[in-house]
Amino acid sequence: KLQFLYLIADACTETGASHPMAIPANMRAVIAEAGRLVVADRPVPTAGPKEVLVKIAATAVNRADTLQRKGMYAVPPGVTDILGLEMSGTVVATGEGATRWKEG
Repeated sequence: KLQFLYLIADACTETGASHPMAIPANMRAVIAEAGRLVVADRPVPTAGPKEVLVKIAATAVNRADTLQRKGMYAVPPGVTDILGLEMSGTVVATGEGATRWKEG
């Protein structure tokens, strides 16, 4: 199963058409903390096997996210606490075996 890893929009900058995007060490992410939605600084994840790293252009907080914030929707073991089930953006890195999506 392919898993998306999130990178908040302005954290990457394009370095030119023939060069890959620069991927920073840190990003901003929305998490649930003490029943509130909070923007937190987090390290940028790397794309693991069959994963892609996406520079986010747009995302949303949906009902599942609000339930998670209230402690009423458990996060599966091993899954990030970063909220946002839907997003759109540009693939900036691919992990080994990720063949459905390509960088760019």
